[in-house]
Amino acid sequence: MSENEFGLTEGAILSTVVLGAPVGGVLQVWGDEPSLWSVCDLDQLAAMVGVGRIARTRIEQGRYREAGFIDDDGTALLLQARVPLETSDEGHRGAATYFALTPATEVFGNPWAELADLISRGAIGAIQRGEILVVEQGGWESQPRYCLLAAMGANERIEMVIETAPAPGTSRMWPPAVSGSGQTIRAPFSDDTVGVSGRLAVEAISEWGCAPWDLTFTYVVPSESRRPS
Repeated sequence: MSENEFGLTEGAILSTVVLGAPVGGVLQVWGDEPSLWSVCDLDQLAAMVGVGRIARTRIEQGRYREAGFIDDDGTALLLQARVPLETSDEGHRGAATYFALTPATEVFGNPWAELADLISRGAIGAIQRGEILVVEQGGWESQPRYCLLAAMGANERIEMVIETAPAPGTSRMWPPAVSGSGQTIRAPFSDDTVGVSGRLAVEAISEWGCAPWDLTFTYVVPSESRRPS
């Protein structure tokens, strides 16, 4: 059978999947079931995550996750651009990026350090778009464990806020929780505090008992997530 410009077999059936964090040379995605893949150019994919380039799917009101399409043979991942190239009465025309897939057999590098960098960059992108970044275990639903990163305040009193639940129990970077099930760190907003936010997030997340590729990014749009009282 012939292949089209994206390397997909003609007549291939595509399924929507939620994207995980591309770290350690692997990418986990969630369709009907989770699956773990090696990607032909993981660095290119990692550069696209969190910066607003990838189309997203809504998991509930005001909450979005980056998503793509995987073919039924598990050989290709197709990512649509979040912003269409052209809009007309006939609809939208958008760009797409193709990645070849093979089943993951090896993890390499330092996945937790890579995740910290991804989180810091994702937080910057979310803040620039007026959004909140939430790191959770992957899938199609919100999870009870989370780490939230946001810029909050107004004018000259903007703070970098990192909130996590459950509260870290062994980390030296996080203060002991005073009450409740979570913990929050606040600091004046700056390049330095945003830069270290990924390390703080990973310190908390590493106690969840999951691998770094088990995680996904959720983007919260505050104006959409507020519900009338």
